[in-house]
Amino acid sequence: MRIALLFIMQNHIYTYDNKTILQSKGGPIGLQLTGILAQLFMIWWDKQLHTKLMNLGIVQRMYKRYVDDVNTEMNATKPGLRYDGTGLVSSRNSIEEDQTLEADERTMRLFKAVADSIHDSMKMEVDCP
Repeated sequence: MRIALLFIMQNHIYTYDNKTILQSKGGPIGLQLTGILAQLFMIWWDKQLHTKLMNLGIVQRMYKRYVDDVNTEMNATKPGLRYDGTGLVSSRNSIEEDQTLEADERTMRLFKAVADSIHDSMKMEVDCP
């Protein structure tokens, strides 16, 4: 199965402007297989995110995702917390920096740092109400 999937993804040819082009990177848009693989990847990603947040003691009250849009409701985190790739750390400078931020923005910055650490191909953008 792995060999077949790799072959399909690495040998997708399409025509553009009367030229035949080999897909050079990523999954071809419009190929059903790309959508299915993306869904499977996101299910794995959701589980990784949930596990990391839980292990860090960050409480999510609600988490919903539609394709690649995530909605979450979380308890506000304490000022100064930063994610260093393995755990939460805090410093006097980061506490002072966070004093100018609303609780939701501070919490979502931390959420983004954790989410961005799961896989190099995924980078989050966050919006706060």
